[in-house]
Amino acid sequence: KDCFALVDLEATGNKLKVRFRHPGDSYQIVNHKGVEKVKDLMLEKRIVLSQRAFWPLVTSSKDEIIWSPRLGLATKFAANSKTRHFAIIIAK
Repeated sequence: KDCFALVDLEATGNKLKVRFRHPGDSYQIVNHKGVEKVKDLMLEKRIVLSQRAFWPLVTSSKDEIIWSPRLGLATKFAANSKTRHFAIIIAK
């Protein structure tokens, strides 16, 4: 569960990047109310402390968080019925 994401490429821009978390990172996840801190999501999903510093975050060219394995997809970048160009991101 949450090991793949269907992303609207028109919303993300041309380039997707992968980085590790920074202090204060946050984003709004699909079907969640409000913005949540990545740190709190990691606690909620029980990601082991030793893995948190190296947990991948997919970001847009503007450094906005799009998706992270097990944490969820950002509402702003989720593909929908109006999406014309999309990408499937898979975590292995």
